[in-house]
Amino acid sequence: MPGRWQAFPTSEFETRIRNVQAGMQKRQIDLLLLHSPENIYYLTGYQTSGYFAYQMLALPPHGTPAELDVPVTLRIAATTGGVARQRRSSEGAAAGPCAARS
Repeated sequence: MPGRWQAFPTSEFETRIRNVQAGMQKRQIDLLLLHSPENIYYLTGYQTSGYFAYQMLALPPHGTPAELDVPVTLRIAATTGGVARQRRSSEGAAAGPCAARS
């Protein structure tokens, strides 16, 4: 579901993801992990004030990215996220092991 408060149309974020995935395929990169809110925003349109919370976006070379958010940021993701993606929620110290299993 496209976010309601986006700086760009959803199609812009989808194009960005496709472009990065094309570069990944060309370089034979199996998975790109992003931890910086700025980089996650660039690809998905997801904006957050949750710099205090662990965030991660896992981008495969094909298909939909998967984002790990803690519960406090899930509502923000629902209103600002630019692309459809799977969300897995974790809390505090459990985020690391959850990310490892994603």
